[in-house]
Amino acid sequence: MSRRWGVAGSVLALALLLGPIPAWAHGGRTHFSLGFHFFFPLHPSPRAYVPYPVYIAPPPAYPPPPVPEPPPALGYLRSAVAPPEAQIFVDGAYLGHAGEFTGERLLALAPGRHRVEVVHPGFAPHMAEIEIRVGETSELRVVLRPPQAEPSETPPPEAPR
Repeated sequence: MSRRWGVAGSVLALALLLGPIPAWAHGGRTHFSLGFHFFFPLHPSPRAYVPYPVYIAPPPAYPPPPVPEPPPALGYLRSAVAPPEAQIFVDGAYLGHAGEFTGERLLALAPGRHRVEVVHPGFAPHMAEIEIRVGETSELRVVLRPPQAEPSETPPPEAPR
């Protein structure tokens, strides 16, 4: 008799004898790949079903992020130099043209005494010592003058009489 029914009849007879197969026995699927679903539960178990509790551990305690260093305490220099194309050197380092550090844009310097040189071709250079204090703005006021004529060793010719 089992020859006549074949594989499908044998599976049906086995299902009737054993009853429904619990969901955990077949991974929650409701049918085989052949399409038989009559002996499995009609509602699958949830996909996230886990037969034991799952605990998610909190992340390990990391050290707190480093505290950033406070910005360096600076003082500022505003230039009022004529001509504005003159170059500014502070402690021997070129920092830009004098016209760049007027109005709202200031030159930030470390506090203390600094040697400032103002140079422009065709004018006599100007050198000064300035004191920069933390949080304060110092002003450099310079008007460059043409170089003075150097006295020559020979006296100038006298005018004819």
